[in-house]
Amino acid sequence: MKIAIFGASGFIGRNVVEALKEAKMDIVASDIKGMDIEIEGVDFVKVDILDYGEVSKVVKGSEVVIHLAASPLSVSLEKLGMNARINVEGTLNIMDAAREHSVDKIIFSSASSLVGEVKYNPVDEEHPCKPKTPYAVAKYACEHYLRVYQELYGLNYLIFRFFNIYSPWQYPESGGLIPMVYKKLTTEGSFNVFGDGSQTRDFVYVGDVAEFYLKAIRKDIKGFSNQLFL
Repeated sequence: MKIAIFGASGFIGRNVVEALKEAKMDIVASDIKGMDIEIEGVDFVKVDILDYGEVSKVVKGSEVVIHLAASPLSVSLEKLGMNARINVEGTLNIMDAAREHSVDKIIFSSASSLVGEVKYNPVDEEHPCKPKTPYAVAKYACEHYLRVYQELYGLNYLIFRFFNIYSPWQYPESGGLIPMVYKKLTTEGSFNVFGDGSQTRDFVYVGDVAEFYLKAIRKDIKGFSNQLFL
């Protein structure tokens, strides 16, 4: 089975690529950035998802597309237009290429932040969504584009809404809580907790996320109602 991965240079992408390689899958990894390390047996292509021609070449011949590429939340607060172009227009390019080349399924990485203000816990798939950032708005729009493409063109998809993934290759500069706390502990010996300390967060290890991707590829899991909230 041939899998095309966009956003392969990120810390999630790298771990997913490693997992798929271990599963003996044929992988075409792509990102706008190069890979810091070369993964033996994995083809890497430098791709800007805003260039449809480049996207189409990566998707061609693939049975499943994993879409992890994104402009992050921090950028969306300062460069709204650029962030929207990458996250919405770039996603539409991937979806159109998937249509053109009759891909079996797109697996899209959404974001838990699109929920906005939490009304109840635990947060399930039926929780109302009111995004509070441009990044979250774009992710929510892409979820609905996927639904519409499925209804209009029969393009199958699965959505993961990630929440606080931690893993190797995740650096403090990413803004992730665990690497930031680790850096504070190793360099300063302590870290600050703001508020009364009762705040809670869910965390998921990237190895579990990679396993979810493997299951999503191998099983006939698709459709808007089958979103997995992580």
